[in-house]
Amino acid sequence: MGSILFIRRKGSQDLQRVTAQPYHKIRTEEDLHRFLEADPSLIARGISQGEPLPTVVVASHLKLLTGELDLLLVDAEGEVTIAELKRGRTPRDTVAQVLDYAAQVTSLGMHSLAELGADWDRAIDELSETGEAAGDLSLDTVKLKLQRPRLLIVAYEIDETTQRIAHFLRKAGVPIYCIEFQYFADDEQEYYYPEVLGADEVADIGARTLTPTQRAYQVLWTGLLQRFNEEKTGVTRRSKGLTDSWLGLPIGLSNAHLEWAVHGLNRPKGWFEVGLHLEHSEGDKNLDGLEWLQQKQQQMEGIIGQPLHLEPWGKHWARAYARLDAPTVDEEVQDWALETMLRFYDALEQLDVVGQLRAMGW
Repeated sequence: MGSILFIRRKGSQDLQRVTAQPYHKIRTEEDLHRFLEADPSLIARGISQGEPLPTVVVASHLKLLTGELDLLLVDAEGEVTIAELKRGRTPRDTVAQVLDYAAQVTSLGMHSLAELGADWDRAIDELSETGEAAGDLSLDTVKLKLQRPRLLIVAYEIDETTQRIAHFLRKAGVPIYCIEFQYFADDEQEYYYPEVLGADEVADIGARTLTPTQRAYQVLWTGLLQRFNEEKTGVTRRSKGLTDSWLGLPIGLSNAHLEWAVHGLNRPKGWFEVGLHLEHSEGDKNLDGLEWLQQKQQQMEGIIGQPLHLEPWGKHWARAYARLDAPTVDEEVQDWALETMLRFYDALEQLDVVGQLRAMGW
């Protein structure tokens, strides 16, 4: 491609020039595969905005009926991606190949894919440990997303025919995009520069399929996240809201998080929740955590400035939360939700809630 990468150490006036290399002449397709398998962030959603979502490999070299799927991925929002890798220029039949894999994957379903080697449980556990996973990330969430996976073609060069076909499919509502990368190498380092083709159109496809209620939630959470990130820089990398009635925020534990939740959007008896959710797989640990929180309830309420409700809930979980009766989520309610969430973080820090839960075996 003839591109040149210029590198200069801080404080130095000397520039080092590194010229793009033809990857397919230097490395094999398996080299590319192993590299992306080890760090799928290079092809994660959001890479074009500089904020890739945490993404893990569910299966590698997954043998299907008519071929071998290179990578099956899932990200922190539960989106499933089918990735086909080509070390050089994409051949024309690559699009047909990835469409065939998508048809097989959706037809097989989660259980049959697990029998072939897809490790869904490990993938979800890894994402939960990042602290960036959506509050509702579970096997059920991913199972639903699996029915409409995103399709991805990765290559050193995406040829014009592949780009044209992919663009046509996106116009028809198929969420397919491409990543073309430039490869640079010197005596000590390798540099990969990914260029995403069609990701914005894929995002638009997802937006077009949203219901009015889902759009309302996405706007609500995106707005709150933007304001929250301005106040609590570095707590979460998430910047775009999800479409569910709740949104979890990390606290440093894979099985506990803070959460905003709307109960009954635009309904007379609707209410807004801001709370700490304990969702350990061992129900007794959630109850132990709840008991400790009950002992600290008065101190927490003093910091948060709101009366708290502490209770078991769901199958075997527990939660401590503040609530505000809110038939509509207007600006005043959003201000309350933001301020209450910020104070919840202050309470966790001042009372060392995370440290206490860890001491209890979390």
